[in-house]
Formats: sequence, C-alpha cells, structure tokens
Amino acid sequence: MLLLCERHKDANKKNNIKQEKDNKLPLICPIVVYANDKPYNAPRSFWELFEDSSTAKEMMGEEYLLVDLQKQSDDAIEEKKHLGMMEYMLKHIKARDILNLWQSLLEKFESSIEIDKENGFIYIKWLLWYSDAKV
Repeated sequence: MLLLCERHKDANKKNNIKQEKDNKLPLICPIVVYANDKPYNAPRSFWELFEDSSTAKEMMGEEYLLVDLQKQSDDAIEEKKHLGMMEYMLKHIKARDILNLWQSLLEKFESSIEIDKENGFIYIKWLLWYSDAKV
C-alpha cells in the first residue's frame, strides 16, 4: 500500500492533489504491456488486482478521507498512541515555543515513546526532523 501524506497550511482546493492549470486532474489510464511466450492470465479489471476489490473500489471511487486535526481534541489525538504523536506535532507545529511543544509531547506520549525507543526512535527522529525545519 502506498500512502501520500502531505501537510498543507491552508484549505486551498489546489492542495488536494497536484493538479493541472485548469484545476482538473489528468486522466489516468492503466495500461499493461505484456510480452511473454505464455498467455496473459492475470485479471483485466483494475479492481480485481486488489486483495479486497470491493473495498479498493469504494475507497478510491468515493471522496477521499479527511483528518482535520484542528477539529480533534488533544485527548482524542493522544488516544491514538504512535499515530497520535505525529498528529499532535502536526496540529501544534505553529506554536511559538517549540521547546514547550516538545515538553508537552514527551509528557503526553510517554508510553508511546518507550515503545518507539525499542524500535530505534522511528517516530522521534521524524518529529525532530519535522520540528527542526520549523525553527
């Protein structure tokens, strides 16, 4: 599974996805070029290529999911453990005092940080990189 995760400063509709000048997405046409001695026997339907074709069709054919962090309470974000660490930093990155933000994050996510420590500080490294770019 591939995930495109971007942070946008405002709700400009151009930010939803990289778009052409006329604000329309280019048509995406899946094409398979096959050149083998054996007959092609894979599914021809794009959706059948997914493990769960009905869910894939539903997810990709409907509105995209929106996680609006400003509408979520810090307590709700904190319940998400590791994902919550990232969401908390994204939500509060514009805080004037980054050190205070870090202190708050370290206190709120103490148990998650212990688990992150066992895994080589994957989240903490990303959060440091992200917050350093904002200083």
